[in-house]
Amino acid sequence: MTISIASSEFLYKSLKSILIIILILLFRKRLNLKSIKGANIILWTLLLIYLIFPKDILFSVKTYGTSKFLKTIFAPSIFINQVVINMTYKFPSLSRLNRVVGSSLVIIYTLYQFIKFKKVISNSIELKDRTHLNKSLKKFNIKREIKIYINDEIDTPITYGIVKPKIILQKSILKDWDLLEHVLTHELVHIERYHILLSHLKNLIICLYWYNPFLIISLKYFEEDIEINCDKIVIEKRGDTLENRKNYCQSMLKLVERQRENDKFVLNLSPTKERMLNMKNWKKTMSGTFTLIFLLFLYIPVFTNAIEVDENQVISDTEGIKEVYVNVDNRVEEIRDEEYKKLDLYEIPTNGLRSANIDEKRTLEGLDHETYTFNMSSLFGKNHNGFTIRTSEMYCRGGVDYTVIIQENGNIIYESRYNQGVNLKIKANSGSSYKVIIINQSVNPLTYKINISSYVR
Repeated sequence: MTISIASSEFLYKSLKSILIIILILLFRKRLNLKSIKGANIILWTLLLIYLIFPKDILFSVKTYGTSKFLKTIFAPSIFINQVVINMTYKFPSLSRLNRVVGSSLVIIYTLYQFIKFKKVISNSIELKDRTHLNKSLKKFNIKREIKIYINDEIDTPITYGIVKPKIILQKSILKDWDLLEHVLTHELVHIERYHILLSHLKNLIICLYWYNPFLIISLKYFEEDIEINCDKIVIEKRGDTLENRKNYCQSMLKLVERQRENDKFVLNLSPTKERMLNMKNWKKTMSGTFTLIFLLFLYIPVFTNAIEVDENQVISDTEGIKEVYVNVDNRVEEIRDEEYKKLDLYEIPTNGLRSANIDEKRTLEGLDHETYTFNMSSLFGKNHNGFTIRTSEMYCRGGVDYTVIIQENGNIIYESRYNQGVNLKIKANSGSSYKVIIINQSVNPLTYKINISSYVR
């Protein structure tokens, strides 16, 4: 088994996220009641990072020679990886559609947040008296400037902003000193722990994975777990006694939650049955801590990408790029320019599924791929039994990094990664159909010239 870093499709991560979410939903209530304060926040945050990060740790599992235990662990990853490969190669427009829709939703979300924030602040009055705020700040290590505003058009306290946070309160809260202290402590915990950043990250994930309803629906529990975590920290800062828990629950009950459209985009202090039960019954135990450790162990195979390769695999080290590649029966040979020019090359016939652009200059967007489909049949004369692939005139800001995959009748016979142009000579079978796939492994656009030609061996 070998390990490397590889790019990962959004569709692949979307399917893998379902496995992770199932684990979280099965154990989240137990973790909230029995484990450390931030147990569920750790699990959710790792999920968000996994979904937003374009790279994966790739495990290449040998068909033979790998233990059954490792094969069992990585079986879901291998299966999902194969499903995604088949889907993206058969429907190459899926990745482009996802980028267009996802980018559009991100832009809409950003504009909506900006307009909503400006509207809220314009209807709010800044509170100049900082006595209570300064008193509450003594319990925190926050260096950022924080301001308090009053706005009775909003039903519950909320916090906006990451760099310069703004807490929005209502006049009625100022009249109840115990309630005010609980509210300020609660909102300051959100600010100190950057919960607002996590909330925005969650909404960006929803925009990028708009086609996964299970992920979108499940992420509502993430907001709930943020609030539960915040409640526990508030009690810890005020002193974890039964009396303080009771007083804090009473403060939450004073805040009536009203359904508002913008609730889903901000963090707010409002009572729910689950939060009240957690405040009453939460107690850290060894079994709860071991449950968290067990789930983190299960995250390892779920978070990683895995492919199964046969015994023909070798390791290539091309000018610093290390990558597993397949060369079945050594049918693909890298040749020099001099040998390439001596070959008697012909134009490749296409099979009608897609015209093979055999001599052209292309630009691939970051992490995108292009597929060339053709066969070895000839209408006149002898069928060809070999073809060449030549890549040249390559440019990519930050360095060229691309993968060449060759499929014969749907099976991969060659896969290798390069950081420069290359000449490949392939032993083909007459009558077989082929796909040549060029994958840009960089996040920057890749410009290249490609020529695919057939010949008679």
